[in-house]
Amino acid sequence: MGQTLVDDGRHGLLMMKTVSSYRHRARNCLMETTFFAKISQFQQIDEILPTRPYNGVQGFLPDPAVSAVAISVLTMRPERKTMEQRPIEMPDETTVAPPSRQPVLRRINEAQRALEYLLFNVDREADAQARFLDVAGKLIAAVEDGPDIALAAILHNQDEGSYAVRHCIDTAVVAMLVARALDKLPHQILAIVAGALTMNIGMLHKHEQLQGRLNAISNDELAAIHAHPQEGVDILRRAGITDEEWLDCVLLHHENEDGSGYPFGRSGDDIPLNVKIIALADRYCARVSSRSYRRSLLPIEALRDILLADHQIVDPMLTACFIRVAGMYPTGAVVRLASGEIGVVAGKGSDSTAPAVQVLVGVDGVLLAAPLRRDTGVAGFGVREMLSGEQAGVRFRMWQVWGEDARA
Repeated sequence: MGQTLVDDGRHGLLMMKTVSSYRHRARNCLMETTFFAKISQFQQIDEILPTRPYNGVQGFLPDPAVSAVAISVLTMRPERKTMEQRPIEMPDETTVAPPSRQPVLRRINEAQRALEYLLFNVDREADAQARFLDVAGKLIAAVEDGPDIALAAILHNQDEGSYAVRHCIDTAVVAMLVARALDKLPHQILAIVAGALTMNIGMLHKHEQLQGRLNAISNDELAAIHAHPQEGVDILRRAGITDEEWLDCVLLHHENEDGSGYPFGRSGDDIPLNVKIIALADRYCARVSSRSYRRSLLPIEALRDILLADHQIVDPMLTACFIRVAGMYPTGAVVRLASGEIGVVAGKGSDSTAPAVQVLVGVDGVLLAAPLRRDTGVAGFGVREMLSGEQAGVRFRMWQVWGEDARA
C-alpha cells in the first residue's frame, strides 16, 4: 500500500491518496481512494491522533503504520446542509401490515438457536456440514433483507441466548457485511459466515466459564484458549466438514498482522483475507458486548481502539472498510444531537459522520410520544456525542425504531 501527501497550493488544504494493495478484491471500499481534508474542519483531532506539521502547514501526518483511509473516515467533518425537519410516525401493530415473511430479527434469533443446538451436538449430526451451511445461508438471507436490523441487534439483542453463541452470530453479521463490501463471491461469503459461526466450537464450554469469572485466568486456561482453534478444526473434521476455506477461518482467526497471534504466529500476507475479515469482526463485536468482568465499549470507542491501539495487529484498511459500511456511528448507537435531543442511529445517512437518527427524547428531556427522524447532515442536528444506554436514560424495543421486521 502506497501513501502520498500533497499540498495543492491552497491554504490549509492537503490531499491524501492511498492506493490499496487489495486491487480488484477491495475496489468498492479501498481502491484508489482520495480524500480532501480541510485542516480547519478537524475537531479535537489531537484527542484522536498525534499531529505534526507538514511542509510548514499545521495539519496532521499519520503514523505510517496507520492507514490514511481509516484516519480520514474517522476525522472528516463534512459541511452541513439545511432543510426542513419533518416528524415521522413510528409503525405500530394497527398501522403496519405484518410482512409476508418472518421478521428479520426473529430469523436471526432462530438462526442463533439452531446454531446453538448444532455446536453442542455436532458429534451426533449425520450431515453437520449441510446443517451448518443451512444456518449460514438463512443468516445471510436475513442480513440481506435487513442489514440495519442485523447491525442494531449486535447492540440491542444481547439478552438473546448465551454470549458464546450470540457472539458467533454477531461476528458473522459484521464479517458478511465487510465481505460483501469487498465484492466477495457468494461461495466465499458463505465460507466466511460458516467460519465465523463455528470459530469457537473448540472452547464452547470454557467460554461460558470464562465469561462468568472475575479473577485472572490460570495458565491451564490460557493454554486451552491458545489450543481452541486447532481443537475446533479437529472437531469439525470429525463431523465431516471438508471445506478448507471454512476450516482455515476457524484455524487462523486469532492470527495477527504483526505475527503476535496464535496458533502459528503467521503475519501479513500469510493470513488469508477471509480470515482477517473474521478477526476484525471478532474484535469489534467482543468490544461492544458487555461481559461480567468489564463494561461494553461504545461503538466509536471500539472502532478507535481497533484503529489506533490495534493498528499493528489488525489491517487498518479493513477497519476503514467496516467504517464505510457501518458508518462512524453504527446503526443502533445511541447519540445526543447538537439540538440536545437524544436518539438512536437508524441507518446510514449522507456520509459516514451523518447518520439517520430516530429521536426518542426531546430537548426538554421528555420522552417523545412518536419518534422524530433527523438528518444529522442538517445544520443544528449533527451528532454531538455517543452515549451509553445508562447515560441516555432511555429504553426502547427494536421494532419501535426499525418497524415490524425488528420484532423478535
